[in-house]
Amino acid sequence: MKKQLVIIGLVILLLVVGLSGCNENKKNEKDNANDFDLFVGIWQVDVENSVILDDSYTTSEETWTFLNESESAAKVNPLNYILEINSRDINGEYHNHSCFWELTKMGIYLTTGYDYTYIFSDDNTHLELTTFNEPEYHKYVLDKI
Repeated sequence: MKKQLVIIGLVILLLVVGLSGCNENKKNEKDNANDFDLFVGIWQVDVENSVILDDSYTTSEETWTFLNESESAAKVNPLNYILEINSRDINGEYHNHSCFWELTKMGIYLTTGYDYTYIFSDDNTHLELTTFNEPEYHKYVLDKI
């Protein structure tokens, strides 16, 4: 009788665990493989809604161009792709610079030294990048051109 109760108990336990999903290896990380193509292209930074460092954004306009592998002229690292940033500061001077970007399991990494989480919305034409690198807080709001 005890053996039957143990067997019934184990069967119930396995059934409950199986139905609850507790045996699955859930990831807190995003599967970013399909998001790569969503980034590629030209994005206009919404400077009114972007927050950088001290709650002020020092450009009056800015575009980010995420290039894919076939467009990358400098293949320093095959996992890194070029991001070209073109901006005009509040004094009207233009600035151009570039860095590398790559998708990671936690979000997107820019070789400016920041890991960002990201959210696409509006049929993948609106993008929010956020980082909480203490003590700094960055939030970029971008719209695809």
